[in-house]
Amino acid sequence: MVIKMNASFIKRLSAYAIDIILVGAIIMLIYYFIPETKTVTNLQRNVAILNENYLNKQINTGEYINDYSILMHNLDKERMILIFINFIAIFSYFVVLPFFTKGKTLGKYILGIKIKPSKEKLTIISLFIRNIIITGLGYLILSLLSLFLIPKNLYFYAITILGIIQLALVIISTFMIIYRKDRRGLQDILSKTTVVNK
Repeated sequence: MVIKMNASFIKRLSAYAIDIILVGAIIMLIYYFIPETKTVTNLQRNVAILNENYLNKQINTGEYINDYSILMHNLDKERMILIFINFIAIFSYFVVLPFFTKGKTLGKYILGIKIKPSKEKLTIISLFIRNIIITGLGYLILSLLSLFLIPKNLYFYAITILGIIQLALVIISTFMIIYRKDRRGLQDILSKTTVVNK
């Protein structure tokens, strides 16, 4: 019987870096073939003008944040397809792929590690729960919902708070993996999985 030890932080980080670079490259390639609309170009120009006005002290901070929030809301709504593509790419690579490859992504395969369930077998649900935290699927879902549920002038605050929460969860999980004896992060505990050496 082979005893599988939990993978080290360095192995996990290296595998994650490989995976993020690969998924990032795929997403950028897809973006390349999606033409930018005239509305997006105009909104980006308006953001640049707003930034310039603020730097030249033509508007105060309150006006800047309010106008910036509305512009970002409109811009993200126009580019909603890109947020959706991010979600699909991350979900496919980090949830669907490991489900069919028994816990491996390309990065994990190269580094000789895999996701192992605490019980019988990996499920789509457990892999999804893992990735709500570690790959930002939760952030993407809440960002999409914010476009429709949050008033335009509060959108910037909502997205900023979501980003800070996402970053905090990743930092907490990182420290857990480094300092816990079982090397399990928040995503491992919530999804009842662990990352082990093959």
